[in-house]
Amino acid sequence: MHLTKYGDPQNETILMIPGPIATYKSLEGLSKLLANNYYVLVVTLDGCLKGTTYPGAKPACQDLLYQLKIRKIYHVRMVLGVSTGCAIVMEIAKNHPDFSDFYFYESASFYHVVPFLRHMLETRLWTLVSEVKTSSYPVFKKALIHNEIIQKLLGPYGDRYDVLIADMYEVAQFVNKETISHFIADIVDYPVMKMDKDMMHRSVFFYGCSSLAYYVKDSLFDHYPFANFIEIKNSYYCMMLTLDPKRYKGYIDHILNKY
Repeated sequence: MHLTKYGDPQNETILMIPGPIATYKSLEGLSKLLANNYYVLVVTLDGCLKGTTYPGAKPACQDLLYQLKIRKIYHVRMVLGVSTGCAIVMEIAKNHPDFSDFYFYESASFYHVVPFLRHMLETRLWTLVSEVKTSSYPVFKKALIHNEIIQKLLGPYGDRYDVLIADMYEVAQFVNKETISHFIADIVDYPVMKMDKDMMHRSVFFYGCSSLAYYVKDSLFDHYPFANFIEIKNSYYCMMLTLDPKRYKGYIDHILNKY
């Protein structure tokens, strides 16, 4: 695990956790904008570093909190997770509720599927990565954005996700099957926590309404009726975060300045 730092350590801290097969680079646009007012730490998880394996949300959370403790960081203004990173955010919220003022979930999936579908997702993603990881970047990108599942996430805008896809291409050169399996588990098997009203008020769920991830929103709303749900019409997976980080920062500022 590695932490990339932006901004002045004297400012309040924002902690961010990327999605699957991605590093700090996928969040660099937002990180640099937030660094004008905050000390920003972006995690690159094991499994996305050479010679490592992603262990799943619970052990990753324990390792992350240990790394922060070494750096004498015991509280942050906000924790933001992307996709699979949302499982780690929820692990922190569940076990250390006072660690952060706000818990921000970008494109949280939290699907629950039968083992057969989980295995199918693992196999499809691993097959895709294995087949194209030694190809040139243009070939990798084309295969990715034309994949059936990826198309449901990115819609017709996949060609514009260069920052994210280039980052995934680098990680794909060395990512292992066990890492893929644990990332998929964080999407389809992670048991969502119970929240009291205070924790709901401090939780933010951000979705592009056209993304596949948005299908779980109603279920999450049933669990967390007092949480903050931000829903962007005609938007896909991490679309604003990736393509318009300045606008995305505006939503973060609104939440943090409101409370």
